[in-house]
Amino acid sequence: MSETSKISNRQKNEPELLRVIEAADLLGLSRTKVYEMTSRGEIPVIRIGTAVRVPRRRLLQWIDNQIGGDAGVNAEGVLRGEA
Repeated sequence: MSETSKISNRQKNEPELLRVIEAADLLGLSRTKVYEMTSRGEIPVIRIGTAVRVPRRRLLQWIDNQIGGDAGVNAEGVLRGEA
């Protein structure tokens, strides 16, 4: 299996919406810090009732914007080549 296929399969199995603890793991931050950032509107968040979820693609785009790079995510949070 090629490396591209492995990455593609991994992306298909990852949830579109992350729990705060999953976003914290991805960012290397504490759960408390990520909750603080969501309450201040610093990172993208979706609230479903009392549940707080972080859209994976929007979070990757946010990270990309913070470092001024290109993570392969467009302005709508869609991975380039998927739309």
